[in-house]
Amino acid sequence: NVLINIECKAWAKNIIHDRVERRGSVHFELMVD
Repeated sequence: NVLINIECKAWAKNIIHDRVERRGSVHFELMVD
């Protein structure tokens, strides 16, 4: 089993990135057998 962490960030002038509140990005995990 392999766990894959994926984080996608949106890049634009009006997007504020905040790791604590997870603003400006999407995070998900995939479990592959």
